[in-house]
Amino acid sequence: MKIFIVVYRIWTIQIISDIINSHKKTIKLNIFTSKKNEFSKSDIKKFNIRILSKNNKSSLLNYLQSENPDIIFFLGWSSFIKEMIYNKFLCVCLHPSMLPSFRGGSPLQNQIIRNKIYSGLSLFKINKRIDGGPISHQTSLILKGNMSIIFKQIQKKSIYLINLFIKDFKNKKLIFKKQNLHNTTIYKRRKPEESFFSISSIKDKKYTYFNNFINMLTDPYPNAYTIIGSKKISIQKIKRSNKTKNYLKDINLNSCNNANSLLIKLKDCNVEILKSKIYL
Repeated sequence: MKIFIVVYRIWTIQIISDIINSHKKTIKLNIFTSKKNEFSKSDIKKFNIRILSKNNKSSLLNYLQSENPDIIFFLGWSSFIKEMIYNKFLCVCLHPSMLPSFRGGSPLQNQIIRNKIYSGLSLFKINKRIDGGPISHQTSLILKGNMSIIFKQIQKKSIYLINLFIKDFKNKKLIFKKQNLHNTTIYKRRKPEESFFSISSIKDKKYTYFNNFINMLTDPYPNAYTIIGSKKISIQKIKRSNKTKNYLKDINLNSCNNANSLLIKLKDCNVEILKSKIYL
């Protein structure tokens, strides 16, 4: 079998490694990415990751036609796939929601900010509809904790789904089920500036909302941040606090590297900043 995997984020490296180890005698694997800076030089060399760019997209199509892969997996992918590619090859995308719910961009963030805890992972065949192609496999996903915790769960469950897909493909038991797209919402991809919050607006929010907001924007995403004076303060971790002194808005930050131990007032409690960084 020939399998191509197109990746975008560093968390996909563990998936690639496991697939290679599980199928190295039966599968010829080719890895591609359009985000070179996301991966280390050693990983690029180790997995022979080919770099895609705007200048070589036509060469990619030519390469696909010459190699004729059985499956092309898109993992952590957020760009449109050309029709000439998904019409000619079996293109399968991994989407972090229980489709057809939360189609579109930034699916993890759009679920977490709405306090969705129970979600899923879906493998579907790419077609002209945004995340609307027929589904082959799904499994559960719990959206608790920061993005590092969630991505570890995604890695483990993605490996399970992809191995199951390959097994069903080999055994000619692969079944795709059409999605019911009636009344489904396509969510927009979040922009970096949407990571901003103001101290005045957040005081009307409750802890659950603000904690979700902080967690869903931990690395590798643009972290939650606020601006006080000429300082940008990014925040990655908070906790409830009984303290009533040293609020972030009242402290002179000129000589500080972070805002750790300072407080932010919310509607239902105070929160203490545990992990942060201050930028000019």
